Amino acid sequence: MSAQPIIDTSTASESAWDASQYNKTASFVYSSAFVAPVIELLEPRAGERIMDLGCGSGEVTIEISKVVEKEAGGVAVGVDFSASMIEKARSNGLKHAFVSDIQDLEIPDHLQEAHEPFDAVFSNAALHWCKRDPEGVLRAARRILRPGGRFVAEMGGFMNCIGVRTAIHRVMKGRGYDPVARDPWYFPSMEDYVKLLVSSGFEPVHMSLTPRITPLASGLYDWLNLFVRHSFLGDIPDAEAKEILEEVADQCKVDCRDESGNRGQVEAPKGRNLASQHVMASYVASTLACPHFYYHDYIDLALLEVHTRLLDRKLLRQRTMAQRKDLNKINPTSAQVPPSAGQIVKSASLVGPALFDLYSMLGLVFGGCCTNVWAYEELLLLNPRIGSALTFSQMLFITLKSLPSFLSFPKGRSLPHLKSRQVPLEQWCLQVLVLTAGSLLNNWVYAYKVPLTIQIVFRSGSLAVSMLFGYLFLRKAYSHRQILSIAIVTIGVVLATLSRPSGSKNTWTVSPRTPEELQTYAMGILMLVISLFCTGLLGLLQEKTYRKYGPCWKEGVFYTHALSLPVFIFLGSDINQGLRSLSHASTNSAWVPYVIFAGNLVSQLICTSGVNRLSSQVSSVSTNIVLTARKAISLCFSVWWFGNDWNIELALGAGMVFCGSILYTTGTTKVKQQ
Repeated sequence: MSAQPIIDTSTASESAWDASQYNKTASFVYSSAFVAPVIELLEPRAGERIMDLGCGSGEVTIEISKVVEKEAGGVAVGVDFSASMIEKARSNGLKHAFVSDIQDLEIPDHLQEAHEPFDAVFSNAALHWCKRDPEGVLRAARRILRPGGRFVAEMGGFMNCIGVRTAIHRVMKGRGYDPVARDPWYFPSMEDYVKLLVSSGFEPVHMSLTPRITPLASGLYDWLNLFVRHSFLGDIPDAEAKEILEEVADQCKVDCRDESGNRGQVEAPKGRNLASQHVMASYVASTLACPHFYYHDYIDLALLEVHTRLLDRKLLRQRTMAQRKDLNKINPTSAQVPPSAGQIVKSASLVGPALFDLYSMLGLVFGGCCTNVWAYEELLLLNPRIGSALTFSQMLFITLKSLPSFLSFPKGRSLPHLKSRQVPLEQWCLQVLVLTAGSLLNNWVYAYKVPLTIQIVFRSGSLAVSMLFGYLFLRKAYSHRQILSIAIVTIGVVLATLSRPSGSKNTWTVSPRTPEELQTYAMGILMLVISLFCTGLLGLLQEKTYRKYGPCWKEGVFYTHALSLPVFIFLGSDINQGLRSLSHASTNSAWVPYVIFAGNLVSQLICTSGVNRLSSQVSSVSTNIVLTARKAISLCFSVWWFGNDWNIELALGAGMVFCGSILYTTGTTKVKQQ
């Protein structure tokens, strides 16, 4: 008996994919001829549990389910980023499916059937859209697979769509756009993907790169309109986008007829495997030069097929301590790994740089972030009301640092101009207000006699706000363990706030005793609460923006900081007071305050860079644990270096906050791995 149907669209996000248009224009993607080779690699068996990453409208997943559900326990689960696709899959008859980004896979807690380990993870024509974090897909597969489970996928590979893609880049560059920055596709070589698989704990069993000239039922323009309009041209007005697509389609018609005026096509070489991607390159190059090839009716695909197995932890540890055998000998009947990949792949050569990168990232996080907190408190001791000047300087510094990446220097023009945006400008406006308000309130709090130790503990309560917003606006479900951990964090924050420690070195933040002092302290705590909600709201807005327009966080950093600068016109006198106070500080050397001020700006950049690099290389759970440890170290350092008071209530509250944070993150990963 098969499991009860589970269709979940609770985490659905806005998506440019239209299921009906996809089925009209790209039905070849799930045709029998197209899918048969990769299904042959998958070899689904009755009773197996298989998850399809990027299932689309579910045609292939349904065929897999017919095989696996012949025996009890067998189930095929589909997941896709598009709610439209999942709805179409349901109408097609797929029983089990949910919406999620496969680069950061989140399985809804209530879909218990999807939490059991899987025998195989499958993907067809989806992974080349995972440019933001291709390793995130492998992390997801590794997490949900049983030891020894299979990962089988077909995706666009090296030189996929090279002719049409070249025309797109040429046309967009001619119009002043940066096609490289806008290109949404990830087409790896076999060599690169082998390295990614091995470093992620998989053992390659088969890999091939196959050219396939594929007819387009409705012509190239419709294909471009489906796959290019909302990726390359997402923010470009409809009229100009139509012109670009028509120009690309027109450029692909060159040399399409022979001397007699007849159109023709080039057949792909017989057989599914090529000896190397160099042969592939030669084949595609000759195809492009052939006068009988007509792009208007065909698309030049290059399909990368992958079959791997997940190593168990014991075997993986053994492999990373010894040289790996030649990958070409893993399966002699499969396509050979390109000679350029080398004859021997050493795990040590992969693990060594990875460990170095990890330690460097941890150095950036702990060194940069802890230094930033130290410099911040030093500045507050010099002038508790330096908040506006510090916020303005941080916004300006980040804007100037990011500006060169967003400038274009076209030929024939004396002045540069901003590159075209991936996200419409109005989408950033609300984020600008939230970011500016939250940053100012954060930096104003110290002037209201709230010690930095309390601020560090209080800001760790952002998990509670994130959970609240996730529940209210994203309809996320949370486990009992996660709810318990947030309750512990909240109680810890309240306990630390009520402790009101006095400063032994800093007389500015002495414990409030008079009604006026209590009122000032309460106002500071209220500002911290509002700032915390601003941070949670900013995260919510960013998540919705990135889901709709893609991974454009660098653009978000630049525009949210740049557009916030005009707000500081209204704080000119406060900013001037803060900057002038640096020259009046009572220190041994006049330049010391300026060095500390500059150190705060630079260390913030280092800290942010470290966190971004860390989050791109490890799971969100690991990132949260590292950041929690960093906050604990900053708190202890503040107490030791600055002589801040430490009482039992603050110690207990801080301990509850940090333990609750770790309990939350470990609870999250436990739910996903069950």
